[in-house]
Amino acid sequence: MSSEERNNINNGNNSNESIGTKIASFFICIHRANVRYFKNLPTKIKSLILRKINDIQNKPKRTEINKVYTLVGYTTKQNIDNKYNDEHLLITLRKALLVIIFVMILFIGFEWLIPQVNFDQAKQIFGISNVEEMTNNDPFTLENKGDTRPTDLLTLDNETTQGS
Repeated sequence: MSSEERNNINNGNNSNESIGTKIASFFICIHRANVRYFKNLPTKIKSLILRKINDIQNKPKRTEINKVYTLVGYTTKQNIDNKYNDEHLLITLRKALLVIIFVMILFIGFEWLIPQVNFDQAKQIFGISNVEEMTNNDPFTLENKGDTRPTDLLTLDNETTQGS
């Protein structure tokens, strides 16, 4: 047998092999791959479960809201600190942007709402024409009466005399 014939046989270029044989060998290959896959499936599932259990057991305990970084592979503490600082910078920026957006929504809301409110009609509804009228009968103001005598005021000295 010449080297050309051996190469043709090894490369699948054998002219004696029919198309049916090639299709049959293709399906046999598929069958072998499926059998191998299903045969190794329990082992793969078992190793996956054991790996997850080990990950959970070896994970550092979280005592605060921050992420816990573990050094894995070729990294350094400085690299982890940089990631931590970058993450907290982004969190701070996100909070600041949310506050700015909230304030802008408030301003836009007030700019839209103030022209919609008819203040004259609101004064009529509440029966108020000005602020002085609203505070005229304030029960907490002291009225200065000119004829108030010290004996009219209730003090500790004259409490017993007025009470009896």
